[in-house]
Amino acid sequence: MKKRLSHLSALHSLSTEEALELLNALPGAYYRADLDGNVVAANERMAEIFGYDNIDGVLGVNIGDHYAHPRGRARFLEALADGDGKVDDFEAEMFGQHGVIWISTSAHVLYDDYGKPLGVEGLSRNISKQKKIFHKLGSDAALFEAFSRSADFGILITTTAGHEVFSNPMGRSLLRINDQQPDNLSILDRLSSEIRELAQQHYQELLNGESVTNRELSITTDGQTEWRSYSYFFLKPDNSDESYVCLNIRDITQKKMEDAKLIQTTKLASLGELAAGIAHEINQPLNTIALVLANLTNHLKRTDATDEKTKESLEKIKAQVSRTGNIVRQLLLFGREADDSNQHCSPIEAINNIVQMTEQTLNVDGIEFELQFPSTEEQADSTNSDKNNTDREVTCNLIKLEQVLMNLIGNAKDAIKEHRRNIDSPRYNGKLLLSLAYTPTHAQISVQDNGAGIAPSVKDKIMEPFVTSKPIGAGTGLGLSVSHGIISSAGGSLELFNCEQGVRADVVLPLYQ
Repeated sequence: MKKRLSHLSALHSLSTEEALELLNALPGAYYRADLDGNVVAANERMAEIFGYDNIDGVLGVNIGDHYAHPRGRARFLEALADGDGKVDDFEAEMFGQHGVIWISTSAHVLYDDYGKPLGVEGLSRNISKQKKIFHKLGSDAALFEAFSRSADFGILITTTAGHEVFSNPMGRSLLRINDQQPDNLSILDRLSSEIRELAQQHYQELLNGESVTNRELSITTDGQTEWRSYSYFFLKPDNSDESYVCLNIRDITQKKMEDAKLIQTTKLASLGELAAGIAHEINQPLNTIALVLANLTNHLKRTDATDEKTKESLEKIKAQVSRTGNIVRQLLLFGREADDSNQHCSPIEAINNIVQMTEQTLNVDGIEFELQFPSTEEQADSTNSDKNNTDREVTCNLIKLEQVLMNLIGNAKDAIKEHRRNIDSPRYNGKLLLSLAYTPTHAQISVQDNGAGIAPSVKDKIMEPFVTSKPIGAGTGLGLSVSHGIISSAGGSLELFNCEQGVRADVVLPLYQ
C-alpha cells in the first residue's frame, strides 16, 4: 500500500491508509496520469471501471492504449487545450478488461510551482448504460420521452425559429424557463436576458459551422452562484426535411465544489515537492542572522552595547528576520484556494508575492533581477490627478495573475540558461526586468529577459497549445496557452516580442472600476 501511494508522500499529516481513504471517498473514479498518459495514482472505482481486481492492476496502465478510437487520446488533449488546461464531461469509448465501455471524464492539468505541467488528474464515470438507451432513441420516441423525463440532465429541442418541440422537467428547471408567459412565444423570449443572448450567440456559431460542446455557464440568484455544463447542436431526423436545435444541459455546481477541493488537495501534496526549495530559501537569511549574531556577541564583550555598530547589527538582524517571515508567508499563501468570485486584485501585491517566491532562485542561477514600479509623478500623469494612487486594481483573480507571472518568469529564466548553452558561456550575465506601468484605463506588467529569444519556427504560433521551442522533455507548450487563456478571460491581452536581446512579455489588463 505504501508503494501504491508513494506519490502522496507529501501529505505529511495523513497516513497512507488515510490518503487511500480520501481517494476512495471521492465522488467518482479518480486517476492521475503523467504527461505520457501512464496512470500513477487511482482509487478503487477507477480499477472497477476498467475491470481490474484492485488498484495495483490499474497503476502503470497507459490510458492512451484503452481508447477504442485511434484519435481518442488526441481528442482528449485537444479538449484540454481548448479548455485552458481543463475539460468537463469528455465522452470516449474505451476498452476495459470485460469489453468496450463508455467513459465520461472531467479533468485538469497539474502544474509545478513554476507553472510547468506535471500531468493530468480527473474524475471519471461509466456511462455505458446511458449510451445504450440513446442508441435506441431514433426508433422509439416513447422510450426517449420516458427516459428524458426521469433523466438527471436537461433536454430542450426547438425549431430553428426558436419554438419549443420538446423539453423535460430538468431542462426547464435548469434554464429557468418562465412558464407563466404565453405558449406562442418562442423559447428565447421566455429565457432570462443573459441566457437569451448566449443562446442567440451559440445559434449563430452553429450556423457558421462551429462546435458548441461542453460549454459552461454561471448563474447567480440571491447571491448564490450555480454552474451549468451544456452542449448545443443541430438535429435532423431521417424522416423529416426540417432541422431542429437540441440542447442538453446539466447542473455541475456540486462538481465545481468537489473540483475545488480536489485542487486544494493537490496543492497540499505539492508542498512536499516545494520543501527542498523553501528550506534553501530560509537557510540563506538564517545563515546571515547566525553570522551577524556571532559578530555582535563578540563585539558586545569588548565595547558599549549602545554604539553605532551595535545599532547597525541589530538592523541587519531585523531585516533578515523580516525577509524570512515573508518567505514563510508565501508558503502559507500557496495553500490557499482561488476564490473565483473575487475577480480583481492589486498588481503590485501579485508582483511582490511572486518576487518573494522567485528572487532567491534567480540569484542562485546568476540572473540579475530588477523591479520597476511607476513613480508617483508618472501615476499622476496617467490618471490626470495629483493623488498618489499607484496601487490600483485590475480585473483578474490574484492567484491566477500570480500563476501567469510565475510562468513568464520561469520561461525567462529558461531562455537565459538556454542562451548560455548556445554561446557556451556559463558566466553570461543574465538579466530579468519585471516592470509595471499604468494608463488611464489599463495596467501593463512586462517581463523582459536577455535570453535566447523566440525561435522563428514557433514565433507565429507560440500561444498555441503544445507548441514549444524547448528540448524534448523540457516543456510541453501548455504554460503560455493557459496563461493566455487566463488573461483573455479577464478582458486583457498577453503578447510576446523579440527584443534586440531576449524577449519581452506584456500582460495588459483593464483597471477595475
